[in-house]
Amino acid sequence: MNKQITYLLSGLMVLFVLSSCITTGTGSEQTDTPNNETTNTGGNDESDGKKTGPSGVYKVDQKGTDLGSDMNIKIVSVQDSRCPTNTNCFVAGEAKIILEVTKGGKASNVTLKAKGNCEGDDGKCGNSTTAAGQKIQLLNLYPYPEGNDKIEQGNYTAKIQVN
Repeated sequence: MNKQITYLLSGLMVLFVLSSCITTGTGSEQTDTPNNETTNTGGNDESDGKKTGPSGVYKVDQKGTDLGSDMNIKIVSVQDSRCPTNTNCFVAGEAKIILEVTKGGKASNVTLKAKGNCEGDDGKCGNSTTAAGQKIQLLNLYPYPEGNDKIEQGNYTAKIQVN
């Protein structure tokens, strides 16, 4: 009976490991730089035509990005524990990004998270929050870690959507 339990537990462990974050491959499927397009749809309220805020997709770094409507967003810091490309991990990890959102001279910090082993800029790779009266969605964080190379704080770029 003990052998059967041991075999069962071993089999479950193998299934767990196989279903965990296992990344092996060429790395070509990962995008390590964001799409260069920045879209600003103007932030108009269609009901009365009044400007409500800066809506659109933006690239944000530590220098800051002016979104118009007296609003600016910049990266304060990044804690990156995402599973690097071409490595084997038990968990996909995540990156925590602190953004400083300034509007009308008032600044506040918000924390967003980027999922590990997640590709694309469709909003599935990051969460969202509200700051300065705007919804801020993290689309993705670049560059994606590779191997044991450490990414310098100033090299990170976040792609966000503001509504």
